Amino acid sequence: MTVKRPPAQSSRSADRNLLPLLVGTWSTEGKLVGLPAHPRNTLVAVDRYEWVPGLELLAHYVAGHLGRTSVASFDVWARDRGRQSYASTSFDDNGVATTFQSRFRGGEWTIVGEKQRFRGSFSKDRLTIVGTWDQKASGVWKPWLTITLRKAGA
Repeated sequence: MTVKRPPAQSSRSADRNLLPLLVGTWSTEGKLVGLPAHPRNTLVAVDRYEWVPGLELLAHYVAGHLGRTSVASFDVWARDRGRQSYASTSFDDNGVATTFQSRFRGGEWTIVGEKQRFRGSFSKDRLTIVGTWDQKASGVWKPWLTITLRKAGA
């Protein structure tokens, strides 16, 4: 079976297409915002992005721990060429589905859902992502978790 992948990207067009940049395994560390440095306030996880065979979709798996609590999720990402953005649906370890719209411009990556959003950026070499997840409560966005992802094997 042949795995269909998007055509190779030049550095200019890659800035408009986030998905190929994500492919691979990432080591993820994070800390809950506003809480003291302590293992119970720390996230340690592995993020893995891979192409879905035969489709221009990206599967994203997350497994890790936030303190002593296990965290896991699965997302499916698709490029929405008409909107110049990305659509994703995420399923958490309780089976709850959440939809997001994302944009990638000038190295800045934003992901926005109804109650969560991410704002972050890639390093120049595209091997590190640093950002903050916010949560919406009573109509107000509040920082929740700072994270750093480092591409494995880089």
